[in-house]
Amino acid sequence: MTQLKDYTKRYSVDPLTLNIDIHNIKEGLYHINGEANAEKWLKVCKTADIKPLGDVNIDIDMQRFSFKIHLTGTITAQVERTCIRTLKPFKTNININIDEEIFTTKPREDEDPDEILQGSIFDVGDFIEQMVNLNIDPYPIHESTLNVPVGEFGLSDGIEEEVKEQQNPFAVLKDLKKS
Repeated sequence: MTQLKDYTKRYSVDPLTLNIDIHNIKEGLYHINGEANAEKWLKVCKTADIKPLGDVNIDIDMQRFSFKIHLTGTITAQVERTCIRTLKPFKTNININIDEEIFTTKPREDEDPDEILQGSIFDVGDFIEQMVNLNIDPYPIHESTLNVPVGEFGLSDGIEEEVKEQQNPFAVLKDLKKS
C-alpha cells in the first residue's frame, strides 16, 4: 500500500457544487463533508427516480496519488420510493458506500481502469449523482411484503383479471363466439 503523504485538506461545503482541479492539488488526503443544496439534491433524485424527504449527508475521503484518485465514504439520505409489489409509496433510508478509483492518466499495463478522468476538473456533484444512480435499488420492495406468502398482497392495477382471463382455456371459444 502506498504511504499517505502528510498533506490533508478539509472541505466543509456543499459537495454537489464542488469542482476540484486535480492538476493543482497535492498528493494526500482530502476530506469532503457536508449537506447538499436542496435544489441540487432534488435534481439528483429526479434522475434516480426517487423523492427526497430531507437532507442528504455526504462524507467522502479523496486520496490523490500521482496517477489516480481513490474515493471512499458514504452518502446517506431519507427518500420515498414506490414498492413494485404494492405500488404504494414508502419511506426508506439510502446508505451508499463508496470505494472507487478514478485514474487521472492512462494506467500502467498491469492495472485495469474502471474510469479515466477526462480533462483536469473533478466534478464531485457529478460523481455523487453517478454513485446514487448506480447504487439505488431499481426494484424497491417495502419491508412489510418481504415475508408475505405469494398472493397475499393485492395489486391495484387491474391486470390480474386480464391475466386470469387469458389463462382460461375457454377464453378462445368465447372470442370465437363473439365474431
